[in-house]
Amino acid sequence: MSWFDRILRQTPRAPTGSTVISRAMWACEGRLGLKGDATRITGEVEGLDVVVEREVLQLGPERSRAERLLLRARLPLRLDVGLRVTRAAESDPRRPLRTDDEPFDASFLAVADEAERGRRFLTDEIRAELLGGPETELTDSGVTVAVGEADAPRIADAMRHTLGLAHALERQRLTTPPAAALAEFDTAWRAFATTSQVTVQSTPLVGRIRLGQVETQALAVRDGFGQFHFELTARFPFDLRLGLGLRPQNTTNEHGRDVESFGDRRFERLFALSAREGSAQPLFDTEVRARLVELRHAGLQIRANDRVVSAWMGCRKDDPMAPVRHLWSLADIAHSVTARVEAQGPRTTPLG
Repeated sequence: MSWFDRILRQTPRAPTGSTVISRAMWACEGRLGLKGDATRITGEVEGLDVVVEREVLQLGPERSRAERLLLRARLPLRLDVGLRVTRAAESDPRRPLRTDDEPFDASFLAVADEAERGRRFLTDEIRAELLGGPETELTDSGVTVAVGEADAPRIADAMRHTLGLAHALERQRLTTPPAAALAEFDTAWRAFATTSQVTVQSTPLVGRIRLGQVETQALAVRDGFGQFHFELTARFPFDLRLGLGLRPQNTTNEHGRDVESFGDRRFERLFALSAREGSAQPLFDTEVRARLVELRHAGLQIRANDRVVSAWMGCRKDDPMAPVRHLWSLADIAHSVTARVEAQGPRTTPLG
């Protein structure tokens, strides 16, 4: 007897909508340890964030109702390929890429910003899995599989299909070259990595280095066809548990009651800072505030919370090392804040 059959023999909760769909969701909860409610459950499976949710469809001229399950596995890092592989026809200005696999090309529409990069994610293994599996869509963010009511009892097979494809995409990204628009950044970062502890991956382009207790990362994020920005992060070594909020200043929060005043007009014209637990002022002294102002004038949009100092940065090809170089500045800020928090007392919530 399969684990799905064993779960079906248990006394179920009152079903919502389709009983078959409800039982399939209960099976996922019991087997995979997902948590949620009768419409959406989430969790981590095999190192991937997984979502299972029910979808109600309106079918035909009489708008009759039907249900299905959507299984989603998110990639640890969102790709920057502009990838979309789907059975359904859709409007996309890009020319579909071909794989010389006639059965696959006849059944699936595949597009990517750069055809050769897209083809790297359509290996023999992945094409065969798509052709033999349920309705599936691949995108930069991961895998989505639709399971109809009739197929819901085979939810275990659908989940294996979903996870298998996500892992296959993850393997392929590790050997895929960078986007053409990021080639200069990739070359510069890799040259720097030979004399430093920075580690670099090309798809998506990401550079990482641990600076003292702080894990830092510079990640290229696709905005659209051939368009990118960088997201920089410096993670605190533990959860500050202060309700810290640092964000760009604007007319909405400029006079907010929760925003602290430092008497530093230069800083307060650019940033709004608050904390739910106590005052944030001891954490952001004159030196730290000056660093934040300097980074803002360098083009970074900086935010911070109890877990991370982060920054948005535009893609400027005249200085390809800038995203990595700024990691040291963000790490310095994170170290300064960490030291001041530790001086106030022990913290017991390390970050994962």
